[in-house]
Amino acid sequence: MEVYSQTYVYDETTSSGMFFESPNGAEVSNPVSDAVNSSANCAFSGTTNPFPWMEIQYFPTYTPVSGDKLFFSVYNPDSSPGAQVQFNDGAYFGGNITYSGSGWQEYSITLDDEIGNSITKITLYPTEGTSIGVYIDNIYFGASSTLSSNSFETFNETVFFDESGRVNFVKDQTNTT
Repeated sequence: MEVYSQTYVYDETTSSGMFFESPNGAEVSNPVSDAVNSSANCAFSGTTNPFPWMEIQYFPTYTPVSGDKLFFSVYNPDSSPGAQVQFNDGAYFGGNITYSGSGWQEYSITLDDEIGNSITKITLYPTEGTSIGVYIDNIYFGASSTLSSNSFETFNETVFFDESGRVNFVKDQTNTT
């Protein structure tokens, strides 16, 4: 199996100096556990309205190379039409995403225009003018999504998810569902 390297900005163990613009933004329990995101916790942008939209900021230090993307998962229970992503105080604009469906959705933004630029701030927020709460998780830089692989190889061991959502590999497994 081909293995890709990822640099995590935010997941259950990494926060990269997370800042919430909204007074009630926080790290909260995952409101919907599904195949895209089964994490116990995630970030919530909040709904208290100091401005027309609520943002979450992260402060990584990362310099993209060719083929890199920014990956992140979003759960938007209010189905706002989209969201915006900016790098560094708006100096680099990552782009817009459109939320569709229900549950967690994984998105990626190609970083070809940022190759060689040091990204030191990521700002994620709903479409301008909407004051809704959005859940964000699993933000990372990488060349490929952790949800897929470009090559496949036969694996002769048992694979299962434990109670915390982590993948376990064992040769012999009993009393497991």
